[in-house]
Amino acid sequence: MTEPLLEAIDVERTYRGPVDVSAVRGVSLALRPGDLVALLGPSGSGKSTLLGMLAGLDEPDAGEVRWQGRPFATMSAEERRAVHQRGMGIVFQAFGLLPALSAVENVALPLRVRGEVQESREAATAMLERMDLRDRLEHRTFELSGGQQQRIAVARALVGQPTVVLADEPISEVDEANGERILAALWGSRRAAARWSSRRTTRRRWSTRRARCCCATGASRRRGTPPSCARA
Repeated sequence: MTEPLLEAIDVERTYRGPVDVSAVRGVSLALRPGDLVALLGPSGSGKSTLLGMLAGLDEPDAGEVRWQGRPFATMSAEERRAVHQRGMGIVFQAFGLLPALSAVENVALPLRVRGEVQESREAATAMLERMDLRDRLEHRTFELSGGQQQRIAVARALVGQPTVVLADEPISEVDEANGERILAALWGSRRAAARWSSRRTTRRRWSTRRARCCCATGASRRRGTPPSCARA
């Protein structure tokens, strides 16, 4: 079997406070080349927390996350930055667009950061055209709807042709036609992709694209549960 590109092994994450919240407990998940994985679950079930750990943006309290076999915990800040710049595309639930930049500048930013300045605008324009946003290239975030911002965030995650794409609720703000456009882009880019969704997005919609569906139903997880049904 092909070695995972990205793997979580028995990860746990608890938020400490007056009342501790166990967001993720005992979850294992592996993404291999060509995988399309959908994690389905209600709000508050730990999906975004798991994504943050898979992305190397948050540290698990227990267990570990490995990028191409190497634990994130053993990487320097520079090595993690290299993973984020070249290996991983991330769609954040809140989009994470820079309001001072236009749509095309936001999408081009990952390429510019890694030194591909001359190619960046052409590649960004092509991605926005794919998202049916050619007429919004120079618009800034305050001039765009939530659905348009979401498509820009997806375009930004895909423009650098990453090895793995992690997307948090990437079709929550769009209509059905644009949702299908986003899913097609994720499917077409699939070296490996994982997508987090609330239960209002049906399992049927993902199964038609041969996605492996995982169920997030709360922090607890029974030992022995297969990784494809791990709770987060």
